[in-house]
Amino acid sequence: MAPLWPSVPRLLLVPTAFLTAILLAGVPAHAATDDFNDGTDDGWIHYNPIGTGSWTLLDGTYRLRSSPSPSPSTYGPGRVGSLRAESYAQFYIAVDLVTWDNSLDQLFGVIARVGNAGLGSTRGYTFTYATRTGRSSPGLLQILRIDNESGTELSGASSNILLQASQSYRLVFTGVRDQFTGQLFALPNLTTAVATITGSDPAYASGGGGVFTYDNSSGGANRADTTFDNFVFQELAPPLTIAHDPFSADVRLSWPDWATDYRLQRATQLPADSWEDLLNFVDQANGSFYTFDDTSQPAAFYRLIKP
Repeated sequence: MAPLWPSVPRLLLVPTAFLTAILLAGVPAHAATDDFNDGTDDGWIHYNPIGTGSWTLLDGTYRLRSSPSPSPSTYGPGRVGSLRAESYAQFYIAVDLVTWDNSLDQLFGVIARVGNAGLGSTRGYTFTYATRTGRSSPGLLQILRIDNESGTELSGASSNILLQASQSYRLVFTGVRDQFTGQLFALPNLTTAVATITGSDPAYASGGGGVFTYDNSSGGANRADTTFDNFVFQELAPPLTIAHDPFSADVRLSWPDWATDYRLQRATQLPADSWEDLLNFVDQANGSFYTFDDTSQPAAFYRLIKP
C-alpha cells in the first residue's frame, strides 16, 4: 500500500567551524486521516444535499454513491460527499481513487476550503477527474472554484487525460494563499506525477475538506459511484530554510510569511531535552519572514512549531 503521508525532507548544512541542522517542518499535529480499515466513517459529516447519497465501508475502502436526482431541473444532478470538520487555510489534501463506475459520466475527487455546505450554498475549491463517458473527448482533470454548488474552472487549470478503471490513482491537492496545485499519481508510484495542473484564485481563504462524487451527465438524471481510500487532510507545513549571511558570521533563517502563527525554536542537541523560542528580531521581505542567529553554539537545531 502506498504511504498516506507525503515525504518529509531533512536538510543538513555544515557552516564553517559550526554544525547546524534544520528540521524542515514535518507532519503537523493538525491533521485528519482515514484509511477506513476500522469499518466506520466516524469523524465524517455526510454531505447529502438532495437526499440521493449512500455511504458504504467495505474491505478498508469508502464507497460513495448517489442515485439519480428526483428533479435535475429543480435540484440539480445527483451528488454525495463526506466532509471533515477540520478547517485549514494552507492545506494538503489527498485521497486514493480505488475504483469508479466507468460507464457513468461523472465527476469526483477532493474538495478543500469548504464553507456553507448545503443545498445551493456550498463554496470551496475542488481537484477532480471527470470521466466524460459517452462524449467524444477523453477524461479531464480540473481545479474548480465552487460557488453555491456551481463549479468554475480556474484559468488554465485543466488537463485532458484518460484514466484506466483497472488502475488505482492518488489525487494530491495543495493550496497556499491563492495558489493551487493538483497532482495525479498512478499507484504505487508516488515519485513521478502522471499529471500536474495549477491555478490561482483569491475568493476563499480557508475551510474544511472532503471527498465527493457527482453526476456530470448532460441531463443530470444518472447515478454517480466512486470508491476512495487513504484520505489525508492536513495543514500545510511551512518549509524552514537556512543560508550563510554574506555580511556576517551569522546564519539566516527564513520561512513563508503566510505562517504567521508558527514559532521558531532552537535546540543544541538531538534528541532535545527542551526547545527554546528563538526571540530574535524577525523581519519580512519578498514573501518570507527571516531572522538571524549567531554561531556561538557548537551545534544548533531549528524547527517551526504551531501551538
